Amino acid sequence: MHTQQTQMDQNLFDAGGSNTSTLLTSTAASSPTSLDDGKPTGIFSGSVTGEILTEEPRSTSSLSLNSTLVPKELVPLAPSNNPRYADINFIGEKIEAIDEGPQTSSPDPLPSQWRAYIHPEGKPYYHDQARNLATYANMRDPTISDQVENAFQKLSATKVALVPHHELVIEISEDGWCYYFADHKKLSIFWARKVEAPELDVEVFNSKVQRDLWLQKEYWHHLHNFPFHNDLPKDSASQLMDALLYGGVDHASSQTSMFSFTDAQRETYLSALRTYKKDEEGSCKGHRNSTTARIWSLLAEARFLSHHGHEAARIDRSQRIGVVGKDSRILRCLQALTRILLFNTPNAHHLHLKRLWLGRIVLSEHWQRFAKELLDEWSETTLLATVLLAADVSFWSVSDLQSWAALSIWISAVFALGSIVTALLQSRQHRGRVLAPALDVATYMSRVETKTLALLPLAITYALPYCLLMWSITWFGVGMVTFAVQTFWELRVGKVAIIYMAVIGTLPIIFSALFAWNIRLRRPSVAGWLPEAGAFPWPLASARGSFTQAGSEDMQAGQPPRMKTSLTRRLTAFLGASVRAGTTNDVEMQRGVAQP
Repeated sequence: MHTQQTQMDQNLFDAGGSNTSTLLTSTAASSPTSLDDGKPTGIFSGSVTGEILTEEPRSTSSLSLNSTLVPKELVPLAPSNNPRYADINFIGEKIEAIDEGPQTSSPDPLPSQWRAYIHPEGKPYYHDQARNLATYANMRDPTISDQVENAFQKLSATKVALVPHHELVIEISEDGWCYYFADHKKLSIFWARKVEAPELDVEVFNSKVQRDLWLQKEYWHHLHNFPFHNDLPKDSASQLMDALLYGGVDHASSQTSMFSFTDAQRETYLSALRTYKKDEEGSCKGHRNSTTARIWSLLAEARFLSHHGHEAARIDRSQRIGVVGKDSRILRCLQALTRILLFNTPNAHHLHLKRLWLGRIVLSEHWQRFAKELLDEWSETTLLATVLLAADVSFWSVSDLQSWAALSIWISAVFALGSIVTALLQSRQHRGRVLAPALDVATYMSRVETKTLALLPLAITYALPYCLLMWSITWFGVGMVTFAVQTFWELRVGKVAIIYMAVIGTLPIIFSALFAWNIRLRRPSVAGWLPEAGAFPWPLASARGSFTQAGSEDMQAGQPPRMKTSLTRRLTAFLGASVRAGTTNDVEMQRGVAQP
């Protein structure tokens, strides 16, 4: 069932040690920032000791649903979708005073053979070693424990036989009796029936290798969720350190590396692994296992998205997976229109967005760099538009300003004000998104992307403050020229001055614009645009179905764009010929002077 690559990975591991079975519920790939915010952040932080509980405070929480209304159906569960991050309703007693003397509390009794552990994150889970069963469901609640037992009896009637290296996880949710099996020898998970990919919140797997990578990723989520009663696969920590060391070198030596961790994250992970390896006997087993499995789950997520081990593995950011399609006619027409009306600025942002979203996968450090550049651009635009608006108001104070000049200045002021307003709104909305987790960015990009226009509407939105500023400058220039013509055209010197200044002022602007456009069109590949490393959680993420083969929405990465402006080439050739001719004349003159 497993492909050669997965088998190779499995051969590197050994399930050595006592992998006693217990019910392990795997955490979702990302944890909520708070109980009031269900958005995943993707970073786990263990803080509570996880020794076996002999005493536990009386339970003050329960599931946020009535367990008697839970559908009595077996539902396949992915460890990363474990409901332990679901909202909690506190229904316990209120203690308003503390009695005199030492205080003790006796927990509610557990069913026989069950033991309680506290995960490093702080939530207790329960383990029945005799039946290789584990759960985060509150087994101290008789109603919930009955639900778990009923689910176990129903699973026992299936053809799946529990062997010592298999572990069963059962969770109670509003969807029903959620479950999965963990295989500690194959480092994988499985279920009692055939499971369709959409049931696991996955659109489709593109290959058996990718399917096995996903199953292995979920296994590491499982170990992260249930760290105390399980042992890590043999040499897993050493292999993880080797992968992090190589990835760091790859990231430092290549701007298009697919290594998903920043330097700060990598050093933090290596430091923790080295500390645990140095003091293995003195460290807490649960914390050590949870930390190692957590880092493995992050690395496995990146490998899954990049098709690690497949012939079509994506090993460079400039690579894409799938057949390149043509842009729609509507998109091409809109791009041509923005070149004329919006000074080609949206197309530049669109190119950057497509590189950022290439293959429908986003790296957080690249988004962070892009978002900072946007904020800087909007800040500069706001400052310049404010100065221009002040100049427009000052121009209005001229007493003999005639109608056409006044109209041009008024239009310039309106555009300047629009630039300021749009820039402030964009800055307000994106200032808190610079450090957004990559999973949130991927979700955002997938929502705004359309099949017909791709990301161009978003690019136009980002470019609006600058485009409005350019139109404001244009109309301010028209107003100045109109004022000059109306005031000085009757004078002979005025005509010459106006024509001369118009030519001198216009040619540098045209040349600078064409030269900048030429440089942009000649950009050779994707390799030169990638930013330096940043640091924040979940460096690699993808929206649902983003690992599928992308179609026409993706750009042709790595292929240099063709030159489209013959005018630029002609102007450059003309200037080059002029420079060469002038140089030749100077040389000949020098030779003539040197001759006796």
